[in-house]
Amino acid sequence: MISKLTKRQLQASKTKEIIVSTLVYFLKTKPINKISIAEIAKHSNIATGTFYVHFKSKEEALLYCYRFGDKIIEQIDLGGLSTIEQILLILNRHINMPVGNEDIQRHIYISQLKHYDAYFFSDDRPISRILKDLIIKGQNDGIITSTISSRDLVRKLLRFSRGLMFEYCIQHNSVASNWSDMAFTEVKEYLELFLNK
Repeated sequence: MISKLTKRQLQASKTKEIIVSTLVYFLKTKPINKISIAEIAKHSNIATGTFYVHFKSKEEALLYCYRFGDKIIEQIDLGGLSTIEQILLILNRHINMPVGNEDIQRHIYISQLKHYDAYFFSDDRPISRILKDLIIKGQNDGIITSTISSRDLVRKLLRFSRGLMFEYCIQHNSVASNWSDMAFTEVKEYLELFLNK
């Protein structure tokens, strides 16, 4: 059973979102090492100490962005699609998140190296849970191989997708204008390796 958030928890969540949104706003014009926590706090209309109540560092605050991406994934309408089409739609949205936000995505990857965020790899992340449920359905229907556990297959698909995203962030100035289509084709080809023939 999902419990309702208290007023205090809702306010804390809202404050975190404001902090992260402010940080992302600043990242559009300067690197993270040129942004001070005091600056973030001032533009967020909070005390500097309040920042530290919610986050230990700018990097930890930036990594909170994964939760925003997961909210987007949770809102995808999967109605009327086959199991494989649903998986592909989720992965396509996932790999296209850095498009147009390359600098921010690069900062997110750098922040992940400086501040490990277990949430990024959590099986409880919405993207992981949704994909796992779809893979289990596909395995039960005989569409997806059962020789690999649903958990391991989710990890493989996300690892492959993150690799494409990472490559895009590094090479975004030199990639083809149809990168999204090419990446989607690669994800589709990779998923096909795990389908029963």
